Amino acid sequence: MNTRWSAALYLVAATASFSVVGLLVKWSATRFPAAEQVFLRGLVGVPILWLLARARRVSLAGRRRRLLVGRALAGTVAMFLFFVSLAGLPVGEALLLNQSNPIFALPLAAVLLHERISWRHGALVVAALAGVALIVRPQSASLNWPALAGLASALFTALAYVQVRELTHSESSLTIVFWFTAGSMLLGGLAAIPQFVLPRGDELPALLGIGLFALLGQLSLTRAYARGEVGRLAALGSLGAVFGAVWDLLIWDHVPDVWTALGGLVAIAACAALQALPAARGDGGDRA
Repeated sequence: MNTRWSAALYLVAATASFSVVGLLVKWSATRFPAAEQVFLRGLVGVPILWLLARARRVSLAGRRRRLLVGRALAGTVAMFLFFVSLAGLPVGEALLLNQSNPIFALPLAAVLLHERISWRHGALVVAALAGVALIVRPQSASLNWPALAGLASALFTALAYVQVRELTHSESSLTIVFWFTAGSMLLGGLAAIPQFVLPRGDELPALLGIGLFALLGQLSLTRAYARGEVGRLAALGSLGAVFGAVWDLLIWDHVPDVWTALGGLVAIAACAALQALPAARGDGGDRA
């Protein structure tokens, strides 16, 4: 399979997994604060990653530790802010705000990784985000704290994605994900101490699901960025709002209207076209 399309498929799998995480986080947010959800997510993932690394004889020590720490910090802040937004917003809207990260990922990838971004790539990203905006339309013209948290999570998500792309040149996907998961567990655990809630038995499946689907998403995400360019791949995250609309229908019986359906088609078409475009030429005439 073509490397570009392989990267796209991995990112779609990651986006689908993260949409399940969003659903479970939303469901459990009435009982558990965001910091504890971050901690429990890491608590599930760390031992699994350690066992996988041991089975594959992969060292988790890492070579570029400063960058690994930076990725862990950016990813943890992004996750915490995303969980905060989920507590106060519908799943689809929180996903929309978080996955508006291409707005930040494109310039970050161009500046930090020197990826060439053509005006066609930029136009298709805008089209994809416009489609997502039709799927989950804000119900109020005024911003609120959950919405601001969602937008801030997009910035830190973009920064984490750029660092993942750079780390894949020297680190295994297991090492990258382990540092992030362990870091989020440590930071989330420290922040959760003042308001820690002991889970009940019937809540454990959802909390376990958050950790497992987050781990699956992170592994798929890292494999995707090892194969493709950050700027173009990040736009596929807009499909998360499509998955969110599906969850709204299945769980809350919310039937999408015509604008939602149209937005989904626009987002999918724009993302597919973005993946089909060749890389920007190096002559400078086609660069945004």
